[in-house]
Amino acid sequence: MRKVAFIVSRALIAIAAFSLLAACGGGGSDDNNGGGGSDVSSEFKNDACNQVGLKIANGFSCSPGEDPAATSLVLLDILDTNGSIGACSGVVVDSQIVMTAGHCVQGGVAAILVSTPAGQQVAATSIAQHPGFRRSGGVLFDDYAFVFVNQPINSARASILLSRAPQVGEEVYVAGRGETSQGSGAVDNIFAGAAVIDNVTDAHIWISFEGNQSHPCGGDSGGPLLIKLGNGNLAVAGLVSQSDPSVDPDNICKVGDYTIYGNVQAQSVLDFITTFAPNTGVK
Repeated sequence: MRKVAFIVSRALIAIAAFSLLAACGGGGSDDNNGGGGSDVSSEFKNDACNQVGLKIANGFSCSPGEDPAATSLVLLDILDTNGSIGACSGVVVDSQIVMTAGHCVQGGVAAILVSTPAGQQVAATSIAQHPGFRRSGGVLFDDYAFVFVNQPINSARASILLSRAPQVGEEVYVAGRGETSQGSGAVDNIFAGAAVIDNVTDAHIWISFEGNQSHPCGGDSGGPLLIKLGNGNLAVAGLVSQSDPSVDPDNICKVGDYTIYGNVQAQSVLDFITTFAPNTGVK
């Protein structure tokens, strides 16, 4: 069954009146004060912004490059029915469709404003949360949603990784608009960095925050885990979902955190994509 919620667009006026105060959870920190684990190469890490179609503005904060539409990354400002504002990340998969984390739209959503790094802002008209979205043993499953907007987004389109499975020990790119440390508040620009895959299951991809790796934080939920293919193209292998429930709350967004990404190759996810965003590219 197609489960679609329609959004009251006029509520977007309220979003424009507030600054971002809350984050969706999950999330983009870069902390070098820790050791151990698998480090990423400096060259790989330093190229993160370029690889996602942006350029480095300050450290690993990214700003629009020569072609502002070269990235598929977008920012989501979410107003719920209680008047609270949250922040998430997402990727454009079709001209008027954004893919993000399902928990970002869980509960009553009054409005969503989608913003590109180039400054375009478009209003959401409806959302579709994965019908299998659930929590089991403290872990979210089928944590995906689509946001449909009222006009074409001037951005590149992300493609889903299907040509091969993600590999343990593989260097990957992570990106999003979240906090730079827990409680700092989500920001209005993109951060990108590199990390190494620790574990892969049918439903999830796991990455620990160790050494010089980059790591998601609050506001990065729905942001992509990107793998560079042999031809140089990037493909989305997963989306930021949550910290592992075993992580000490004091270590969230710090060395010792362990992030769970949804694995987009799960059959339930592919079925969801086929139903709601059939024009999504694959690589």
